[in-house]
Amino acid sequence: MIPEGTPPEFPTNLLEFQRMFPDEAACLSYLHRLRWPGGFVCEACRAVGEPFLLATRPRVVKCRACECESSVTAGTILHGTKTSLQIWFWATYLVATQTPGISVLDLQKQLGIPRYEPAYQLLHKLRAAMVRPDVDPIGAQWPMEMDISFVGGKHKGGGPGRTTCTGCGGSACGGNSGPFGGHRRGTSSPSGGSCGSTSST
Repeated sequence: MIPEGTPPEFPTNLLEFQRMFPDEAACLSYLHRLRWPGGFVCEACRAVGEPFLLATRPRVVKCRACECESSVTAGTILHGTKTSLQIWFWATYLVATQTPGISVLDLQKQLGIPRYEPAYQLLHKLRAAMVRPDVDPIGAQWPMEMDISFVGGKHKGGGPGRTTCTGCGGSACGGNSGPFGGHRRGTSSPSGGSCGSTSST
């Protein structure tokens, strides 16, 4: 059965990731919820309802009305891959969370991928998918979180590097700044306030 409801949550740390994706079935269920958050809708006839699940092809479902097949990975970098979804999920997590980045050899070693070539292709596809086609501006109206700092934000005029925090407006953290003139997340103000801002636009 394909789960229905709101789009799934995203793991924020390693323990949450391990809890959410313990096996291949959990990864597949997550992709189903991402593709059809309100329940399955056939792309051919637009019929709504539980589709047939194919035991021999778990990534493909078949519409009960028109028998058209739909792949949960269609249109994504996962489509057509023979690599397990759990390997893809772990690779995505490692690439997205390693601050200095990760090499093909490190990825191959940590995930136990037997050959270099599949690890290279996997990492290349992930890096290409993470590049945005459009360039967004950075500034007071468009703050950006980079590693542990915010780039952009409004200057308070209190000296070099002093900015208004994009999360709390400086009321809790005192507007402490990071190395790029943005707010350093998790810092505290002299009054004892603390900002846990983790969001950016």
